[in-house]
Amino acid sequence: MLRVAKLGGSLLSEEGTQLALKAWLAAQPGQTVLIVGGGEWADLVRSWDQLHGLGDAVSHRLALDCMSLTLNMVHSWFPQSRKMATLPNPLSTEEKLILFDAKNWVLGNSKLPESWDITSDSIAAAVASTMKADELVLLKSCLPSESEVAYVDPVFLSLAKTDRVRFVDLKSSNFQEIFFPVSI
Repeated sequence: MLRVAKLGGSLLSEEGTQLALKAWLAAQPGQTVLIVGGGEWADLVRSWDQLHGLGDAVSHRLALDCMSLTLNMVHSWFPQSRKMATLPNPLSTEEKLILFDAKNWVLGNSKLPESWDITSDSIAAAVASTMKADELVLLKSCLPSESEVAYVDPVFLSLAKTDRVRFVDLKSSNFQEIFFPVSI
């Protein structure tokens, strides 16, 4: 089984994320390609864009740099795991975890818009679709409520082509999850 998982960057500012991620990954069968969101760094880029009018293209590239930065930090948690900047095809069968730095892949993918309409959730959805992953998992700090329309970015719905999509609350003790589509 091949899954693409996206770790929400906001979780990097939460105590216990490293242990929770390790526990969640250990319980998953098959292989995981992990993408990490930009977190507070991407939020800072968003505020710079509002303050300085950086524009979509510059902001998009800076936010991708933030994702690379956070991935490098997470790589320190899994030093034996391979970090890749290109999509392997096919994946080596002996590797349980691959950390994917999506920056260059995204910049070379003309189908992905350079705007704040796309987040690491959509990037993970596009990677899962390209890799024909068995599932896409979004590791979040909470699950969406029925009234949360903005739980995913506007582009996500058009890119989530994988048959199985689940949202996992990495902060809950038993990793509560819901499957997509949900009432959002």
